[in-house]
Amino acid sequence: MQPDIDELRNIRNSYFKNNEYERNRRENSERLRNRHNYENYNYNFNSNRNSYNRKRNNRGLIEKIKIIIKTIFKKDESVVYTIIAINIIVYMAWEYATYKQEMFFDTDLLDFMHNYFTISWTNLVKRKRYCTLLTSMFSHEDIIHLLSNMVSFYSFSLPVVRCIGKKKFVTSYLLSGIGSSIAHVSFYHWIVPELNKDINRSIFYNFLFSRYIKNTYDNISSLGASGAITGVNTIFSCLYPTKLITYNNFLRLPAWLTMTLFIFGDFYRSLTLTNGHIDTIGHVGGGK
Repeated sequence: MQPDIDELRNIRNSYFKNNEYERNRRENSERLRNRHNYENYNYNFNSNRNSYNRKRNNRGLIEKIKIIIKTIFKKDESVVYTIIAINIIVYMAWEYATYKQEMFFDTDLLDFMHNYFTISWTNLVKRKRYCTLLTSMFSHEDIIHLLSNMVSFYSFSLPVVRCIGKKKFVTSYLLSGIGSSIAHVSFYHWIVPELNKDINRSIFYNFLFSRYIKNTYDNISSLGASGAITGVNTIFSCLYPTKLITYNNFLRLPAWLTMTLFIFGDFYRSLTLTNGHIDTIGHVGGGK
């Protein structure tokens, strides 16, 4: 019995079709696997490249900062001019914040400056804004306050930085500012409430309003570079004690006597609460 030619042909065609299907399936699977591997390779490569670029950018930023620091510390005058420039920039930020409040009734920037560029017990201790120990020493109330501080700083800083070196000068300046800030918050938190006690007030009044009075003193803020500058002036008087300095605009006294009278005078005015709006205890804290 001979097989049917058509049946044999159909068997052959189905065989080739099945083989072609399997071959196409294998080829597609292989293509997909290769594509997946290629995508994984590209992802890993791009991730490594991005990580490398980030590290390189970070290194580049660090190198730029190092160059800026080296430039600042290259000359004695550069350190002094940099500190003056920072004070001017912060003052301009205060002026812009005030302008936004007056012209556009936008108080966001002014609130930020009050919160992070003034020192008080509330800011430092209650709200834990420790940066205000430093930032407050670069703020000033008005242009007269800024100019008087910067003129005094420039007059005494150059001889000091040339004598003790740039790094010690910057360290001394910052530590004097921090000492001034600590003296202010400590004095108005612990000492002023005791000095301001009125013996005519009843025990009932003190019991009810003691917390309110305490919070009032804790919210008294201070700003300015006077404390740090007093520290620089004190160092100047130790290095050049016989240099004559004008005291109270008419007395020419040796530097050591001028600074002694200045610090003790401010300390007396602080204890007697006759300092007005001047943070005299901050001068004492910076000078010591």
